[in-house]
Amino acid sequence: MDSNDMIYSTRYDFNKSCIILNNNEFEIYAHPNELLHEHSYKTWIIFKELLDESVLTSFYSFFNKKNYLDMNKDEFLDILKVFVYYHDIGKVSFSFQIKKLTKKDTEDRTRRYSQLKSIYGDLTNNLLNMDSKHSFYGYYLFMNYVLHHYNIENNPILLLLSYCILGHHTKIKEINLENLEKKVPTMVCLNNFIFNQEHYLKNNEIKENISNIDNHINQLNKLLNENKTNNSMFSCFYQYIYSLLISADALATSQYDKNEIDTSSINNRIDSKLRKRMLDKYYSCEINENINEGIYNKIDNKINRLRHNMLIEASTNLIKCIENNPSQHTFYLNMPTGGGKTNTSMKLALDILEHTTADRIIYAMPYINIIDQNYEIIKDNWDLVNNEEIRNICSTNSFIFDNKNEDDMGDILINDDFFNYPVMCTTFVRLFDVLLNTKKKSKYALSSLANSIIILDEVQSLPIKNWTSLTYILDSITKNYNIYFILMSATLPKFDKLLLENNDSNNYKINCEYLIKNPSIYFNHDIFLKRNEIKDKIREFSLTDTENKKELVKYLSKVIEENFNQEYTHGLIVLNTVKSSKIIYEIIENLREYFKLEVDILNSTTLKYKKRELIEKIDNLKPKERYILVSTQSIEAGIDVSFDFVIRDFATIDSIEQVRGRCNRGNTDKKGNIYLIKLKMNNKTTYEIIYNEDELKTRIITSEELFKDKTNLNYDFNDLKKYYDNISCKINEKEISKDNTDEKSDFKNIERWNTIKYSEFKEKSGIKIIDDRNEIAFYIEENISEENLEKYFDKNEIKFLKEKNLIKNNAINSIDILECYLDEIKEIEKNQYIKYKIITKQYGSIMSNFIINTYRNEALLEEYKNSESYHTYKDKFYFYIILNELIGDDESKMYSLNSGLNKSFKYREDILTNRFM
Repeated sequence: MDSNDMIYSTRYDFNKSCIILNNNEFEIYAHPNELLHEHSYKTWIIFKELLDESVLTSFYSFFNKKNYLDMNKDEFLDILKVFVYYHDIGKVSFSFQIKKLTKKDTEDRTRRYSQLKSIYGDLTNNLLNMDSKHSFYGYYLFMNYVLHHYNIENNPILLLLSYCILGHHTKIKEINLENLEKKVPTMVCLNNFIFNQEHYLKNNEIKENISNIDNHINQLNKLLNENKTNNSMFSCFYQYIYSLLISADALATSQYDKNEIDTSSINNRIDSKLRKRMLDKYYSCEINENINEGIYNKIDNKINRLRHNMLIEASTNLIKCIENNPSQHTFYLNMPTGGGKTNTSMKLALDILEHTTADRIIYAMPYINIIDQNYEIIKDNWDLVNNEEIRNICSTNSFIFDNKNEDDMGDILINDDFFNYPVMCTTFVRLFDVLLNTKKKSKYALSSLANSIIILDEVQSLPIKNWTSLTYILDSITKNYNIYFILMSATLPKFDKLLLENNDSNNYKINCEYLIKNPSIYFNHDIFLKRNEIKDKIREFSLTDTENKKELVKYLSKVIEENFNQEYTHGLIVLNTVKSSKIIYEIIENLREYFKLEVDILNSTTLKYKKRELIEKIDNLKPKERYILVSTQSIEAGIDVSFDFVIRDFATIDSIEQVRGRCNRGNTDKKGNIYLIKLKMNNKTTYEIIYNEDELKTRIITSEELFKDKTNLNYDFNDLKKYYDNISCKINEKEISKDNTDEKSDFKNIERWNTIKYSEFKEKSGIKIIDDRNEIAFYIEENISEENLEKYFDKNEIKFLKEKNLIKNNAINSIDILECYLDEIKEIEKNQYIKYKIITKQYGSIMSNFIINTYRNEALLEEYKNSESYHTYKDKFYFYIILNELIGDDESKMYSLNSGLNKSFKYREDILTNRFM
């Protein structure tokens, strides 16, 4: 039998996972000790378990109605099963079976090679030259299957399934033509093995087949482009099925050594039993007793009565909307700072659970500080078990647990990646990474969003240049994944006023329901509106002009003295930049003796545990204790503190309003004082340094316009409403003024989403939730005494530090932690991925206490790179290390534990030692 006859006579048996030639069998494995059909079966079982029936039905109905899918629902499920079974069919390649699968087992490789040679003889080495890129051949073979069994012109949506297979080991792919001609020899073999004589193709016929595939892909891209402005169904379907496939594949692989798969914990959601417990616990909290009965006798003060009224109004309107308009899934909650937003959102989430099929809750917040502030409240007031029923999924969250082994921690790692908890708290960055990042790891969690309640807190923090596209994307997943969104803030943008398509009709608008019908009733109530007032006028000063700086010192002294004389003893000064905060801190420090006050500084270069220490200190200040905190916008990020008077460097109204919420937060009888100033450095306002062009042309200009038209600086809710109306108008004008082909237009990002051009989100004109390209991180050497460990670490972390023998001389040293981590990583073998990740996460949560982030400063970096700190750990981490030799309070040091990073640092060799040489 010649080689062509041997290939022609070879058959693949799907049920037995083996290649058959003349009654000789060669087994095909998906993984060591797991046959391909066993893995495919497990993947399909898990795929079905993760699949949301209502979401799939919605997709099917749309595509069927639009004539993009010409089959009934059961046939559609059947093709999805074939799709799952084909995802690893490219592993039928002999090269994959012998070269890749037995790479780490030379004995098994020799055995399997001998077995293959006994069947194919001299043809064996040629067969081993088959390509081993199984995802590509799975893509091709499934594409071939679809073209052979279906009229693709009536079922173009099936082509998207092939691309899910193509990217299931790397990233979600765009719909591009693949270079198939270079793969013809392997394609001939696999095509024959899989399809037998049903449609055997020779080389020349394969090339015709390739041309046919290319034509259909071009037609699919044409279809996507025809729907590029306002149809997200193709994109949402594609991402959803891709997420289901990679999730099911990964979970099945994790159970490769088990005969029976356990699906009980792969889709952890809120069942009726947990929902009842959450409801019971919520209503048993003192603040929520009798809220459904509208009983006021237990409401102890006016502010709590206002909070109660807002909660009842929002809840009543939400339930009424769900009953009368079940297709409405987006709700806006606009409440004043201190109005009980978190507690109200918890009630609304419970309402949605009770009145819809939603069975998962995700809180997404812009900053880790806000998560830290709210997580314990959410956990306790819903009576949830930490790390099982609720999880804080963010980069710095502790990964050290009590009584959990490596397998348990491996499960938590998987659940974190898959968003597999009934309730979660995470950051905007993590949530939008799931939606916008093309990497496989990011897409695991996407299918988990289906049938969820997602609460976005402080939504005004999203980048304004992408409000249009982000609004569209959120609306599209709301409709396609059966998601309920609650968008909430004291400063809530008018997203519903944004135009979401750039054409003459502009028909596409977001539908939303405002749960507080007349927010001005609450915002303009004396309790909220008159708890503080903006004094005087906006004064301008220069930090770089010596004479004008003296005027600033006089002004600050005057404000401090006036407030201290009124027994307003606790002051806050909020600046826009780290550098300006350092300058103002030094000014106040020089006034310390005169006013007999204490002063601290808080900015992005303050260590995390130092921030906690400062907050605890502020919370315990005595009424007559004179104290001033100098801060950057860090104080806005979920730090729940209150001051008698506040001085704020000019910023957007959003930021000014956030800071106002920290002035007389407790609503005492005295009215707090707010002062606005405009600081300049080298003839440039500090807000021009921190805000990008889009922010300056919208938020800043609109903020200036608001104050310009007022005889006094105090604004109310109507002004805030006008502010956001004007911003929406400015965004619309900017977008409409751009040509449809303008790559910088945010409408272009909507087209990218709809036409599956996801990689272009990474372009400068794409979408980026936080622009961290100009940020750098430093790791600070610090000693913490054993008696103070409880202030900075939880009990499990302290236990971990003791087990690692990191407490020496009654203290820990952050560099010792770093060295211990490096030593442990060196001992891990390359294939111990889970162990590596666990150790990295464990040490990472502890080391985060010693890491600061700041804007990149090239002059500072050049000085630093001369130091021993830099050369000792060069290129070992994503952060730079600052050793003790560079730490101190005088100007010769680079970092101060009290005042943060010294950006005027100049390297001096004589201050260093050779401790690490």
